[in-house]
Parts: sequence; structure tokens; C-alpha cells
Amino acid sequence: VAQKLPNAWSLYDMHGNLWEWCNDWYASYGGAVTDPVGPGAGSGRVLRGGSWFSYARGCRSARRNSHNPAGSDGSFGFRSVRSDSANLDDFVYVAPGTFTMGSPLSEPGRSADETQHQVILTHGIYVQSTEVMNQQYMEMAQWAYDQGFATATITSLRDNLDGSTQEFLE
Repeated sequence: VAQKLPNAWSLYDMHGNLWEWCNDWYASYGGAVTDPVGPGAGSGRVLRGGSWFSYARGCRSARRNSHNPAGSDGSFGFRSVRSDSANLDDFVYVAPGTFTMGSPLSEPGRSADETQHQVILTHGIYVQSTEVMNQQYMEMAQWAYDQGFATATITSLRDNLDGSTQEFLE
């Protein structure tokens, strides 16, 4: 983790380390979006970026996949995002602004659901610079269990070290 140079936002391992769970339900893009949150419901959550198990053409931020949020896989992980600046040891600030997501039509290996579109962030966010590590996951799982947010026993949370929290957090 973090063995290569970070991207322009100082985020490491955005391509090909782990598929990163996103909070968004999977759906087609409908054009430019402001402060996107995705649809309110669906059957699969978005995964982005490909993993160590993907072909090279799938290891790009524009690459999206969908998976049942109750599932898990050794190639899935997640990256924490916050709106406030408390306890931010491993977080970087992404300032408000406009950027393009998706792939140009001419990009080799492009999937049909990678339509280029503008994204506007009206407020900054704090993004973890790397994916959540196993120790961080364990600490978060213990906290969730202690606070009553977990719907599974702490033993089963500890056994699920692939980073998937969707199955036990409401």
C-alpha cells in the first residue's frame, strides 16, 4: 500500500489495488452532477478502480462494477470520506471544484457505462489517502459493535477482513 506515487489529490492506490466500495447504488450516468450521491436505492453498490485480480484495462478510476452490498471478496476494500476535520491523520482535503469523470470514447478498454460527465463539488471533503487497512478495519468494527451499530457478533466482524462493511453496518 502507498508504494507508488499518489494522484493529483494525494490519494494512493486508486487503480488496481482493491475494488473500492462506493456508497452509491449502481446506475447509468445522466449528465453533469452537483455533489453526487447516486440513486436512493438499487440492487448493487458501485465498486471502482479494479483490483490486483483485474486485467490492466480494468484498473482505472473510470472503471465501475456493481456488487451486492451483502457480499464480500478478497479484492474489495473501501476508503473513508469525511466532511469534518476531526481526527484526520491519514486524510487529505479535496477542495470544492469541477472535474471530469468517465472515459473518452476513444480510450482502449472503455466500458459503455464510463460516459464522461462533469462533477461539481460545492464543498470540500476529506478523503483517506489509502484504502482502509486491516488494523483500521478491526478498530472500526470494534467501535461499531461497542456503539450498537453492528448487526453481527464481533467474532464474525473480525473474520471479515476484506474491508466490506456493508453487511454489518446499517
